[in-house]
Amino acid sequence: MPRDKELRKRHGLQGPIDDAFLDSFLVVRPTGMPWNKAANDQALRMLLRFDRQYTLAYRGHIRIKDDKDVTAADFAKHNVVLFGDPGSNRWIARLNGRLPLRRSKETVTLGSRSFPAAETVPALIYPSPLGPDRYVVINSGLTAAWADWAGDFPTPRYGDFVMFKVKESSDDPDAAHAGLFDESWKVQ
Repeated sequence: MPRDKELRKRHGLQGPIDDAFLDSFLVVRPTGMPWNKAANDQALRMLLRFDRQYTLAYRGHIRIKDDKDVTAADFAKHNVVLFGDPGSNRWIARLNGRLPLRRSKETVTLGSRSFPAAETVPALIYPSPLGPDRYVVINSGLTAAWADWAGDFPTPRYGDFVMFKVKESSDDPDAAHAGLFDESWKVQ
């Protein structure tokens, strides 16, 4: 039976995006040539913001590896957080088509909705096809507003997925579409 028919949300594997950061996580930085420079640059600004805010809020540094240095064992050990696009991050390319998110150089598709790839940075959480009982996260750190980070657990701004609009020179882009997967991890 295909794995996606077996998927069910359950304790410890239910989302939202911020749930991935309650356990060991590894951030994966892209090293390849992006399909869409503006969208990839937006993802990198978001990564820098996550690193900066995490350091200030939690007095520690996030664990980061370049995509070329990540192994399959990392997916079994950590929730893996991938930044970039299929051109710039080899692991996003490897997972393209294995998540509810489908990407080409022209479009980003989630469920029945499509967005222009050059103007869109998708972010989501999903059970990792490469690590049982682990998440894979695409293009997101903690989603809470910076003012909320001072509490015990900041309130997430987004659910399981969000499509951000590229916003030049900003590390906090606007959301074009956001939501939750259903109990079977499918787009509603």
